[in-house]
Amino acid sequence: MSFYKQVSINSIGMVAFLLAQWLISVLLVRMGGFADVGVFSLAMSVANIFSTIANFGIRNYQISDAGNRFTQKQYLLAKFTATAISFAAFGIYLLIDTSYSAQNRWAILLYLLYQNLSTISEVMLGSLQLRNKLYLSGCTALIKAVLCFFAFISSYALWKNLLLSLGLMSAASILAVVTFDMKWYANEHIIEKSAISDDLSNVCRVIRSCFPLMVSSMLPYISTAVPRRAILVRFGETYLGYYSSLFTPTVIITTVVPAVLLGIVPKMAEAWTRGEKRKFGRQLMACAGGIVFFTATAFLCAVIAGKPVIKVVFGEEILQYYNLLYIAIAVSGLAALKSVGDSALLCMRRTGMVTFCSATETAVIIALADGFVSSMGINGAAYVMLVGYGVHLLLQTAVIISKTRRHVIYGKGKHNK
Repeated sequence: MSFYKQVSINSIGMVAFLLAQWLISVLLVRMGGFADVGVFSLAMSVANIFSTIANFGIRNYQISDAGNRFTQKQYLLAKFTATAISFAAFGIYLLIDTSYSAQNRWAILLYLLYQNLSTISEVMLGSLQLRNKLYLSGCTALIKAVLCFFAFISSYALWKNLLLSLGLMSAASILAVVTFDMKWYANEHIIEKSAISDDLSNVCRVIRSCFPLMVSSMLPYISTAVPRRAILVRFGETYLGYYSSLFTPTVIITTVVPAVLLGIVPKMAEAWTRGEKRKFGRQLMACAGGIVFFTATAFLCAVIAGKPVIKVVFGEEILQYYNLLYIAIAVSGLAALKSVGDSALLCMRRTGMVTFCSATETAVIIALADGFVSSMGINGAAYVMLVGYGVHLLLQTAVIISKTRRHVIYGKGKHNK
């Protein structure tokens, strides 16, 4: 199967996976109300912070490991180690932060369980991608989307119990992992024979190598969660439901980009390693140009036909906050652009710079979130993200330009010194 067909299948699967979450948020408004949507949104935003520990940036590092520094077995062991650390870190967090209600705590825990179970096979899928089977990532994403969506919605329709529905969604996820992902991985006979001592030492090296990438992946979720928590504390779950509902249509922007990047990153890494600066630059600019076009199109659609659609989907009650949708589209566009920049820095093996840009963004948002929400209401939560994302994008752009010029001046291979 051609590379572009595989990227297309993977993109379709990833879009379907996140579209299922979007549909859940939409249907929750009609079936339960904005309060349940607020709890669901809070669970997603907080659980995403800890699921990044489980992911640990391992798959991105794995598929960009052009020199085969570590074995596929070692990447898999590192993934299971990171998942265990994720649950332990969440347990510690619950002991420290006592501001959540019992329902909120259980909702976050169950959504974290769902997230970690859904992605526990990411390294397996990464190994399959390296064997020219990226399309399987799209297939399993589509399967999980369908199973988890129907598990959640059917149970909520019957019992109107958000926590039960989250638990059944997690069960559906592990069913898909065991039935499909593990079977495909086993069929390829990927596990290498190696000494346990070598594996353990290299797992520690994988964790250490990916740590900056994990931190840089976690920080954007903190940037997302902090403004939402400010809305929850100041205005309550219903207003958080309004906010998250108007952000849900923009999920298409932040879904398509990572799905496409997953297929392009190995090509960008290969171009950079070979010193093919022009090819690397063309791939980078093509991604950025596509995002700008996609974001502009989404904004135009919101201006022309957005209000009638939002009214039908979420009800007339939410239209008083409709202008938030325009800001949400801009926020999502910037988020997609900075994900492209982060991927470019990863290919350059400048993970420290990725972490620095993300840390600066998060610091700006934490410092300004309460003030923005207090003075501008729920719109302030989106404006503060615009500011933080803008700072991130400016910093990474400066670094990419600097490192690319240096790559050309000093020649092939010198950029790694």
